[in-house]
Amino acid sequence: MPVGVKLNEADMLHSECIRCNTCDGFPCMIHAKSDADINCVRPSLPNDNVTLLTEAKVERLVTTGNGKEIDYIEVTYQNELVQFRSSIVVVACGAINSAALLLKSANDSHPEGLANSSGQVRWLSMIIIGAIRNSIFRWAIYNY
Repeated sequence: MPVGVKLNEADMLHSECIRCNTCDGFPCMIHAKSDADINCVRPSLPNDNVTLLTEAKVERLVTTGNGKEIDYIEVTYQNELVQFRSSIVVVACGAINSAALLLKSANDSHPEGLANSSGQVRWLSMIIIGAIRNSIFRWAIYNY
């Protein structure tokens, strides 16, 4: 599976990535992996309007009465259920956890979960994972 890294093959002396053997599946100790943490979260933290909560779990997204907008987000933080509001809400929990959050956010307007009028939320995220698993499995057999 391809991994995004900050590798400059034309100028390895100044490359952030040093091509160590811990890249896939492990945090990068020199911050050269092109992941959400390094490219998005950490650069945004110095902004006054950004707060990072660790050990917090988003339980569900609660819509307005008409079901067309997110009114607030329910989060378990320090064993308490708290609410957060924002004009923009981004669901970026990975394929499986994003689908789970959308399904757990079902309500009267969205009885099958948010963004799931077709009933495909749980299935389409799994197709991606299955395709990756199958391609790795086939590659391992045929290229052994």
